Amino acid sequence: MRMICKRVLMLALPLLAVSGCSSVPPERTSYYTLSGMPVQQSLTAKQCQGCRTVTVKVSVPSFIDNGGIAYYSGNLLVVAKNNLWSESVGIQMQGILADRINEETGPGIVALTADLRPSGMENDNHLSVAVRRFNGTEDGYAELEGSYVYSAEGKIRQGRFFRRVRQEDDGFGELVSALSRVWNEECGELVKDLF
Repeated sequence: MRMICKRVLMLALPLLAVSGCSSVPPERTSYYTLSGMPVQQSLTAKQCQGCRTVTVKVSVPSFIDNGGIAYYSGNLLVVAKNNLWSESVGIQMQGILADRINEETGPGIVALTADLRPSGMENDNHLSVAVRRFNGTEDGYAELEGSYVYSAEGKIRQGRFFRRVRQEDDGFGELVSALSRVWNEECGELVKDLF
């Protein structure tokens, strides 16, 4: 009898430990987007008859694109597991850049994202942006680093960029707002420098 009780107790202890853990509330997952109009809305405002088209492509590292929001803690890059992008951040960045080009250039240029460009449409310009850093920092900044290549009318222009903006407050919502601001600032500079 004593042996049976000992076995029952040994089996029950792991169950008690597991049931004790289940009373801890699970962490809530939050999903974020960058601000900006979908690119399709910009295109309807600009008709392309005899204009130059620009195909915009933004690429980001897969751990940023398909993962959580990234931030540095000391020298260690951390990807948040419960604070995620609601859709590919690369596609969001691509759409915002195409929108800025469409909003800030004359009727002679229409920007299309690489994934929304209609097949068979002639294209003479390409803007490729490679983002290497798009993250927060331990001291409260949003960082953006990358490079671009713009090919238009047989000429190639390329460059690098690095930007930091201060978060206005703590938290992932504020970090996303700062990341949105830093990307929009860079989009404005690209449009001014290239078009």
